[in-house]
Amino acid sequence: MAWSVAVLVLLSAALHPIWNALVKDDPWPAGAYFWLMAGYVVLSTLLALTTGTSLAVPMAAVPLLLGSVAAQVAYGWALVKVLRRGDLSLFYPIARASPVFNLIIGTLLLGERYSLVAGVGIGVVLAGVVVLHGGLKGGGGHLGSLLIALIAMASAGLYAITDSRLVAQMTPAALMFWGQLLSLPAFALIAGKTELTLEPWRKAPWRYPLMALLSYGSYYMILIAYQWGGQPAAVNAVRQASIPLSVLIGTLLLKEGHAGRRLGGALVMVGGILLIILG
Repeated sequence: MAWSVAVLVLLSAALHPIWNALVKDDPWPAGAYFWLMAGYVVLSTLLALTTGTSLAVPMAAVPLLLGSVAAQVAYGWALVKVLRRGDLSLFYPIARASPVFNLIIGTLLLGERYSLVAGVGIGVVLAGVVVLHGGLKGGGGHLGSLLIALIAMASAGLYAITDSRLVAQMTPAALMFWGQLLSLPAFALIAGKTELTLEPWRKAPWRYPLMALLSYGSYYMILIAYQWGGQPAAVNAVRQASIPLSVLIGTLLLKEGHAGRRLGGALVMVGGILLIILG
């Protein structure tokens, strides 16, 4: 992986757990996620109007775009559900542990090849997840939350693969505009009348726009990284740099506990990330 791509992905990783923490801390997390995705549509529109960025989608890209939308909906549903049920510092790492999924799909179905060092790095990242989850029962987790986090992981791996190919056919702004616009009806159903409330806008009108800016900026950088030649498994592995930050936010700011073990697991993950960058 080129260092320019690695730096871009690391900047993205720094933003990602922040908006996740804001969603978790929100009284209406599913509603928050809906407004966050609506923000993607608004921001892409503003980008197109101010810079002339195209929002066009080639007809040949529509099937892959629909696949991305399906994966994004599954990811959003699973992420909201697991953040509502479990600790950010415990289940966020599983939701972000998609590199192995990408590696298998990329190698078996897409003909991609990764170096041995990158493969070892992915293994080390996953070993860090195991260390971090050594006290799963003590951390308040349970099997249901674990399975939902695995759905988030697989969904993230799927849309990483689809989106890495879509940005070769359209602009990142077009992908985020149409991808999120098409997913909004599903997210509205997930949120329901209870959570699609304007109450948060009255209490803190800055909160949802901030979430949207953080999330949009984070993913925009990932799509640019794909355009610059970053392979899905490697890019998503380097994104695991968000895990130490998520552990710090969860254990220190959200008071989730188990800081020592979870930070230890995060440091093991950092070692794996460095191997992947070098590979």
